[in-house]
Amino acid sequence: SAFALSFALLAACSAGEEATPTSEETVTEEVVVEETAELPAKLEGIAAGTYKLDPTHAFLFADVTHNGISTYTVKFTDYDVEIGFNPAEPGASTMTATINPLGLETNYPADYKAFLNADAFPEITFVTTSAETTGEYTGTITGDLSFRGTTAPVTLDVTMIGAINDSAWHGGADVLGFDATGTLSRGAFGSTAVGSVSDEVTLTFSGEFIQDMPEAEPAE
Repeated sequence: SAFALSFALLAACSAGEEATPTSEETVTEEVVVEETAELPAKLEGIAAGTYKLDPTHAFLFADVTHNGISTYTVKFTDYDVEIGFNPAEPGASTMTATINPLGLETNYPADYKAFLNADAFPEITFVTTSAETTGEYTGTITGDLSFRGTTAPVTLDVTMIGAINDSAWHGGADVLGFDATGTLSRGAFGSTAVGSVSDEVTLTFSGEFIQDMPEAEPAE
């Protein structure tokens, strides 16, 4: 729902002592005028509520620098994200994410289970603590990232790419699309063996979210 503003227009009282209006006097009735602030075009008609990730249209990557001469990319393949979104108050958005540290693809064979300490910590989680809008379709989300037994704050820059109202592909549900980027320090999460791999990790996400409705199904 959009923001609503109400204004009351009242008649001015005549100067002097108060008196009961006569038939010759004009009484101005209270008039209420409602104005509705317009939402950005992409958000028109979009419902507030819970939106769940469509895993068939989502991508999550982690980039590091290798030996200071190239960028090495890891693709995560097993994760879930849920957001709470209100088009009238996007700064109050929430997000929770869970990631399987072993659900990943790389071109280099290694013992990632040991490297990520996945036996002791089989799940990476992210839970928002605050959000802020920076433009019509941009904002930031800050949350607690729990990884390798350590929890530390991480901030993501988020851009809404688009939205579909009453999607015929998803049983009439609304659909949102976002990109997000952020960085984190491996050292902040207990990874001391920096070696040939940079301490800084760049996270990149792009995905679609479907309004949580019983009849909403992911597109094929």
